[in-house]
Amino acid sequence: MKKIISILVSALTIFSLSAAFVPFTYDRTSPLFSSPSRLLGEEEDTPFGFMVDLSSDIKGLSFLSSPLVVTEEASKNMVLSLEKKDMGWWRDNPEVVSLFSSYDDSFPSPSFDSDSESLELWKIRNYLSDTFLSSSYTKERRAYVVSALADDESVFLESGKIGGDTDLFLSLFGEKIKDGFGWGWNVNLGFDGSDRLFGGGKSIFSADARGEIGYAFPLSEKVSLGISCIPSLRMETYILPSSYTLSRLQSNMLTLFTEDFRFGMGIELNLGLSYKVNEELSFTLDGRNIPSLYTYWGITLGDMASFNLNFNRLKDTWIELPDAVVAAHWKRGGHSVQVVMDSIVSQILWMKEVDGYEFDFLSCPKVRYSYYFSPEKSITAYLENSMIAFGLDYNGFSFSLSYILEDNNIGIKTGYRF
Repeated sequence: MKKIISILVSALTIFSLSAAFVPFTYDRTSPLFSSPSRLLGEEEDTPFGFMVDLSSDIKGLSFLSSPLVVTEEASKNMVLSLEKKDMGWWRDNPEVVSLFSSYDDSFPSPSFDSDSESLELWKIRNYLSDTFLSSSYTKERRAYVVSALADDESVFLESGKIGGDTDLFLSLFGEKIKDGFGWGWNVNLGFDGSDRLFGGGKSIFSADARGEIGYAFPLSEKVSLGISCIPSLRMETYILPSSYTLSRLQSNMLTLFTEDFRFGMGIELNLGLSYKVNEELSFTLDGRNIPSLYTYWGITLGDMASFNLNFNRLKDTWIELPDAVVAAHWKRGGHSVQVVMDSIVSQILWMKEVDGYEFDFLSCPKVRYSYYFSPEKSITAYLENSMIAFGLDYNGFSFSLSYILEDNNIGIKTGYRF
């Protein structure tokens, strides 16, 4: 068996260096396949299940319920930014001048005459504060001007960033684990929102299908080794801030999508080692993304409409940073505590790649406490950085509520295992 595992690891390593992959924004991989050494001693038989995961900050919820209120705030933020611009900026950004002129003929389009530059700049600033923000300029018209400039970082104050991080995911899954061997599948649809509604940032809509297979076996009485492999297919497309705001203002979901679609396939490989101190306490060490090479192909809506599916246009290739995860697991009676330290190796590697990146220690520790009334009935409390969460599992039904203090982000997750 050890020889088979060695051959499998070698084959996957060679394959991962030559295959095409795509990155996963949303990770719905089962915790037991992420930490494969824990497959030993676990049993699970879920032919089908689903999970809905929704999270949003306060501004994102406000925009979905009342977009004009949030665009009003964005318009004030935009005016404060534009009032700081000099005539050189307006000269270098004629599209902004054209946009204002297209919505209002009275906009003082500058002639860029050096002799009257100060007067022309004063007229623009006066227009922004007295006309654009006045009651005569309707909220709807202001909203469309703001949405048209939503992709341009230079017209919104960074210090007054208006949040809007709304994420929505639907997962369908199934898995079976017994005697150290496990397999599973999952299909995910997701909207991964940008952390700001106006002024740069991109959201991603994605769909992926994955398989999961893993095996764990004992090396000694207290030590076990596990390996898992997650092959996948994926499609994604970027969604610009302007597309997102217009889709809500017009109540038309089709305006969300851009021409840029990406397709890819890939494999995630995880290795895990566990040490069992006694019946109550154990430790695990997991190596994740070992290795993970990612790439994707691009194709436009026009190509799909004409059936010109040319997948030879390679768009990009990069390596997903590997990580080492150390965890302690303790159980006694119905009590269960898990303490995890991750993102240490990946952050160190990231510091070498990105100038100015600072190590964030608070993002590493994660603490989870659960109390089991029975194998299928439990309550859970979870702490990670500035996020706190509480969950309930009852006979296949699961529900959790989370809150991120730093971003005022509220999350709800619910699902059912049949």
